[in-house]
Amino acid sequence: MTEKILLKLQNVTPYKIPPPEITEETNNQTDRILKQRYKALSWRDSPENKFSAVELVIKEIQSENGSSLCMEMKGKLNGITWYEPIHNIFDWRDHQFYTINKVGPKSFVSVLDYYDAKRDRHVNIALGLVMNTLKDELNLNDVLVSFDKRVQNRIMRQKVNLNDQYGDYGNNQ
Repeated sequence: MTEKILLKLQNVTPYKIPPPEITEETNNQTDRILKQRYKALSWRDSPENKFSAVELVIKEIQSENGSSLCMEMKGKLNGITWYEPIHNIFDWRDHQFYTINKVGPKSFVSVLDYYDAKRDRHVNIALGLVMNTLKDELNLNDVLVSFDKRVQNRIMRQKVNLNDQYGDYGNNQ
């Protein structure tokens, strides 16, 4: 597994956040669509949920041997996201942020892989992130957009390879 540093943000304020609201929509009476909505503005209402400003390093993780990253990271990613206080984190640079999603102006949600000594295992904890400078917000937006484009291009290349290999794969979708 290789890690590539995409961006270092100098002044980010992390918050402990509540779980998102989940709304359900139906499409054509058959498909259920679940949407998550974070209330980013409410994070700032509770000062006890605020951590001190930190430096945040954004990394892209790639598989070295072409296998699934989920299999390589099995010990770290367990599919559970906790929404609770984080105690005894002294050095934020030692922790890995796996996903970052924009949820409002200057506001992002990130999932942090954290070793919980009480449970003796790694858990994923959701954090609200507020960019304190416009420069950091713009830089993070640029990184997320370019990452999405690279992922889409990678998927299209795989689809073309499958079409070449197996015929008309996926064109009916």
